[in-house]
Amino acid sequence: MYLSAMRKFVLLTILLNSWLYQVAQNVDYAQGIIDTLTSDYFYGRGYVQSGDEKAARFISDEFQKLGVKDLNGERFHEFSFPVNTFPGDMQVEVDGKMLRTGIDYVVDPSSAGIHQKNIKIKHLSEYVLLDDKLFAKAMKRNHRAYAVMVDTVSSDSTAKARRKEFINGFKGHCLIQIETDLTWSVARHQSDQVIIKLKPGWEAASTVSLQIDAEFQKNHVASNVLGFIPGTAHPDSFIVLTGHYDHLGGMGNATYIPGANDNASGIAMILDMADYFVKNPPRYSVVLIGFAGEEAGLVGSYFFVQEMDQYLDKNRIKFLLNMDLMGSGEKGIMAVNGKVFTDEYALLENRNKTGNYLTEVRSRGKAANSDHYFFSEAGVHCFFVYLMGDYSYYHAVSDSSDNLRLTPSSYNGAFNLLTQFLKDLMRE
Repeated sequence: MYLSAMRKFVLLTILLNSWLYQVAQNVDYAQGIIDTLTSDYFYGRGYVQSGDEKAARFISDEFQKLGVKDLNGERFHEFSFPVNTFPGDMQVEVDGKMLRTGIDYVVDPSSAGIHQKNIKIKHLSEYVLLDDKLFAKAMKRNHRAYAVMVDTVSSDSTAKARRKEFINGFKGHCLIQIETDLTWSVARHQSDQVIIKLKPGWEAASTVSLQIDAEFQKNHVASNVLGFIPGTAHPDSFIVLTGHYDHLGGMGNATYIPGANDNASGIAMILDMADYFVKNPPRYSVVLIGFAGEEAGLVGSYFFVQEMDQYLDKNRIKFLLNMDLMGSGEKGIMAVNGKVFTDEYALLENRNKTGNYLTEVRSRGKAANSDHYFFSEAGVHCFFVYLMGDYSYYHAVSDSSDNLRLTPSSYNGAFNLLTQFLKDLMRE
């Protein structure tokens, strides 16, 4: 009896150590992917320095290393779209002080380029905004070629409405806005104006010097990355795993937005799941897609859905799981479309209760906020899932791998919940 118990203890210890090693290895692998995709080589996975192209090839190569096959003989799905870029100089100097790109200011993504020193700043005060006659004069004169500074922080309702009216109707050369939130984005057009957003503290500035290179690309070529893992029982039915790999790229030739949580984290989870399903062959075939152009308005997923029948029959898709913002998780997971596809949501919620993977599973309704959207509109059952937690860096230089360090409890909880949920779907 004693020897039998000892053998059981030794066996359990070996199995437990093996499990712990595998868990740690998964987290290390995912963190390594995030560290890699946020490095300066990929330069924000955007539209300068070939960042998105490099990222696409890296992901495709990683698929190949893991044993993932091509989808219908294709590794890439190519498309093109217009985008405004900032590949060269990016310098903003206010009252003789050089500001830090992405920290002290951001340039509006639709801005035109400019190289001009010591531009005098005219201030649109709240006094002018609240006076009918003065505001009317300001609106008539906003076409002049001086820089106008607008403080957007004030909360007065009339001032806010007129400030918005002035900004929308601005036809001058340079518009400077005081903003507390310096997040960045992508524009698919280039305006005639230069628009700079400064953090509070420069409300009384008198001059600005700008050196900004902007280049509008009419037909930027990008590629969705495709992968395929054949199913053992139902190879002609599909589970689809998606997430976007692109981010915002560079704000000039010296500053880029890393995009650790958004969405290197989602790609890390997809690659980890690819490894799992290659090693544990699924009953249904698993299709993997890394989308480009999400930050420019869900462009990659839109084009893929338009041409989906070249790659797979949408009517044979059992479920699509889109993963975006997967780096935290201490406060649980949100399922967008959970209130739409209630049967699948109940399955996800019950799986979490059974396994106690994450603190909470929550649901939202329909939303066009990630790459699941056009699939949903085409009739495909799908969730967009994101992890909830205290990580607050978004569309900023601070969304870096230095700030995003995966924790085993949250990462493995999310990984195990989602893989078990997918396996539950394949058993139905």
